[in-house]
Amino acid sequence: MQRFTADELAKKVRWEGGALDAIEYGIRSDQIDDPELRELWRALEEGYRALTPLVSKIETCLQRAA
Repeated sequence: MQRFTADELAKKVRWEGGALDAIEYGIRSDQIDDPELRELWRALEEGYRALTPLVSKIETCLQRAA
């Protein structure tokens, strides 16, 4: 499993197009060495998991309306 320093994660996030894109790519909090950044990433992962089904439902409703 690949590990990321804060600098490496910053580069990867830029490469992927942002933090949410990096999460979609598969970067997980347990891969991050910096403790503060790891906890922030973990919170972002939780929010992303909660948000994803809502976005999907909204997109379905909008597709039906179009």
